Amino acid sequence: MANGLKRVILIDSCLTGMISEVSVDGHTVINGDNGKGKTSLLRLVPIFYGARPSDLLKKGDGGTLGFTEFYLPRQGSYVVFEYKAHDQLKMAVFIAVNNDPSKHR
Repeated sequence: MANGLKRVILIDSCLTGMISEVSVDGHTVINGDNGKGKTSLLRLVPIFYGARPSDLLKKGDGGTLGFTEFYLPRQGSYVVFEYKAHDQLKMAVFIAVNNDPSKHR
């Protein structure tokens, strides 16, 4: 198995209460009904390779949410990148940090 990104996993992210994942190791086909998160999941891949989250979603553009508000809307929302480096599987995990308890949902 070659080094690089293997899977992207969304936990209670843009789809409330759902776990969505896609394997990006090799050939991948993603299909499903409209509004089920296919594009939202795939748009995360450039983040792993160094794109800034603010380039993915810009807060205020046509009423859209920023990266954190869209992908990490709740305490307990996660974006996980599983990747292989130096012959080991590793994870990079994005979580929202909110020190204001009144804003936790």
